[in-house]
Amino acid sequence: MTNKIIIFTHGVRSGGAETFIRGVLPFLLTNLDQYKFVVYVNAKMVPAIKNYDYKNLIIKTVAMNTVNNGLRRIIFDWLTIRKIVNKIKPV
Repeated sequence: MTNKIIIFTHGVRSGGAETFIRGVLPFLLTNLDQYKFVVYVNAKMVPAIKNYDYKNLIIKTVAMNTVNNGLRRIIFDWLTIRKIVNKIKPV
């Protein structure tokens, strides 16, 4: 069984946070290749990382209407993330 690490970056939109994710993610994927990474990104950020060709990377997209809508974002952050974590069972 492969250990999984979940990274939720769906709230990252641009600027320094996006640059940080684009810099850190390849480092993690390369240096922790024994783990499978499940990364949740918003739809705007997909072009920035879609060309990453790592066998240990799974990209999941969170719709922008979820990220930009206060109530939907709260529901996703509080309920959906909990369900995802319980299902994937990360390390």
